[in-house]
Amino acid sequence: MTHRVARAVAWDSPPTGLDTIAHDLRAMRSAAGEPSYAEIGRRVADRRAARGVPEHERRIPRTTLFNCFRDGRRRIDVDAVTEIALALGLPDAELTRWSERLRLARAAADGAAVAVVRDQVPAPVPYFAGRAEELGQLATRLEAGPVWVSGMAGAGKTQLVLQLARSTSSRAQFLDLRGHHAESPPVEPAAAQRAILRSLDADEGGEDTDRAARIAHLLRASGGLLVLDDAAGPEQVEAIVGPADAGRVVVTSRTPLGQVPGWKHVPLHGLGRGDAVEVLAAMADGAATIEDGGAAVERLVAVTGGLPLAVALVGGRLATHRDWTLAEHVDLIAARLESGRVDADLRLELDLSYADLSPGACRLLRAFADLPVAELGRDEVRVLVDDDPDTILHELAAAGLVVLRDEGRFALHSLVRAYGRERAEETDPPRARDATFARLGQFLAERVWAAYRTIAEDMNDSPRRTNFPFPDVGWSADEAHAWLRTRLAALLTVAHAAPERGHQQLLFRVSEGLSWWLNLSGNYSDALRLHEAAADLAAEIGDADALAMASLDAGQLLVMSDRPEEARAHFARATRLIADVDELWDPGLAGVIDNMSALLDMREGRLDDAIAMLHRASTLHEARGEMARLSSTLVNLGVALHTKGAFEKEAEVIERGLAHAEASGNPLFQANFLVNRGDLRIKLAQLDDAVADAERAIRLAAETGIPYIEAAALSTIAEAHRRRGELDEAARWAAIAIDKARRMGAMV
Repeated sequence: MTHRVARAVAWDSPPTGLDTIAHDLRAMRSAAGEPSYAEIGRRVADRRAARGVPEHERRIPRTTLFNCFRDGRRRIDVDAVTEIALALGLPDAELTRWSERLRLARAAADGAAVAVVRDQVPAPVPYFAGRAEELGQLATRLEAGPVWVSGMAGAGKTQLVLQLARSTSSRAQFLDLRGHHAESPPVEPAAAQRAILRSLDADEGGEDTDRAARIAHLLRASGGLLVLDDAAGPEQVEAIVGPADAGRVVVTSRTPLGQVPGWKHVPLHGLGRGDAVEVLAAMADGAATIEDGGAAVERLVAVTGGLPLAVALVGGRLATHRDWTLAEHVDLIAARLESGRVDADLRLELDLSYADLSPGACRLLRAFADLPVAELGRDEVRVLVDDDPDTILHELAAAGLVVLRDEGRFALHSLVRAYGRERAEETDPPRARDATFARLGQFLAERVWAAYRTIAEDMNDSPRRTNFPFPDVGWSADEAHAWLRTRLAALLTVAHAAPERGHQQLLFRVSEGLSWWLNLSGNYSDALRLHEAAADLAAEIGDADALAMASLDAGQLLVMSDRPEEARAHFARATRLIADVDELWDPGLAGVIDNMSALLDMREGRLDDAIAMLHRASTLHEARGEMARLSSTLVNLGVALHTKGAFEKEAEVIERGLAHAEASGNPLFQANFLVNRGDLRIKLAQLDDAVADAERAIRLAAETGIPYIEAAALSTIAEAHRRRGELDEAARWAAIAIDKARRMGAMV
């Protein structure tokens, strides 16, 4: 039977996400004779008992076991899925291959969850020309509802919509759905929804259909424009914004719309003669004239189908081959074409443009196309090639092979990316491509930590320790924030891709370095997925330090989001692995685990256990001089004592913690202790003092951009008014607090 179970897995088909694993499990269950879920659970428990696992940890909860076989999961319990596969009869000899399959599936799912909305829509390419009729159609139809712009690759769909967005007076936002990206998976609809809601300062929680309705309502209410670029098809878009009446939404896609009620369709075809002349003139920059009364342009349009990308590539060659006429370029293309297919023509034009590039530009095009990032800036280019970035980027832009974005960043058309990746696979050995990825990943990780340290020190906070060396970039706090915001999509994508590329430590470094800022900026869903991926990988390879840190980061978010069982699983796994090592690189992590575990004990009413853990953690941190960790522990110890009603001891802890925070100039912990002291003073009927503490906390939180403490302090003021019987004032302050909390998302 074990061989039948092993053969049920489609080993030769790489997993496209977690649904692949669910399909594999269902196939293995079928091959094993359809054992009941209860029977599978019993087999898992027996295997755990044989390993000496404590009795209360042997059984997989029935819901967890059942969900492992279902599609639509956004996370999987790697240990549970592995044990289920073994219980179904997967041979032990296949365990390594199964673990690798799980890792690839998680990487694909994590990559699909990366979605970052741009608040500034990119500018169209400088050589955009013509399309007046299509622009008019698009603008008119958009007034009546959402619009779908379709056309084949290279037809100029994105540039048409960017041109429209540039002329609109309303707020416009841009999200690349990566429907046809050569290196990254299409964006998961739920991830797209969360990113859109965050960009609209709205609650990102709730079910998918609720989020779609909120997005549609917010877009209609604001009159803003949302551009969803490169959609895989109508199903992906409908899952994001709902079936109809979505407001001012414009979608670009290679897939035609079909019969979808409520949507208008703008099909995009090739350029006509007049528009092609404008594109050629813009690209050639006066280097050539259009001869023969335009006959050569007519032939070019006929040969290329009038695709703007193809016409622009010819225009770029006119600029670099000044002794060639347009007719001679068209003759060359026509002579080399073996068929009349447009895709063959595009391939030929890309071949010709690539052959004209300098060696440095060729290397950069191949490297860029092979990396899982949508954009590169000059600093990243400098890491990838030895040549001058400005010279190479100008050469590629002049050839029409890269697109200039905002803030001096560059992107690739999807066709150019696919072409460049093919060239990389044919030209560059795997070790060279891996080295390129490693250089970029190392550079980004160093910048993450430099930005983190800059922002933390600006707030008089102590950055977490690391044995990862990184240079001082010399940023201001505002510059560090801006760098993280503009690079977030690339950072997440590179981190999730790192294990598959053989660079496991890169995932850990980015996860640890981004954690503090992701929480501060409210990117909770991105943070949780990143930390859980790091924790799963660390557990798989037995890295106790990385597991402890990633489990703490993930567990803290899970506690905040009222998912205590998942948080406890993270903490328990980290505790077990830590117990098996002689010493952690950072021994203070044991205290942080106690701190977080105590929060769960508090939620479940085990106050004495929580207080004992927190006393143990505070002793460890104080002995090691870890003031930030000590302050965090004292905040939670005060809460535990408050909940128990030990107000005198709580007051001592708060004053001790406040003194530490004021001495170190840490506004985050000052505000935290002030809110807690305000709550204590409400209990003691010292209402004026409570309001004074809360107002001071609000000022500190507002100055340093800590919205969740601001919301808590507003709640304290509301409660003080309620205790006085001033119910209207209490309601007003409570409404402000609730609005503040909702803007941060469902986790707060």
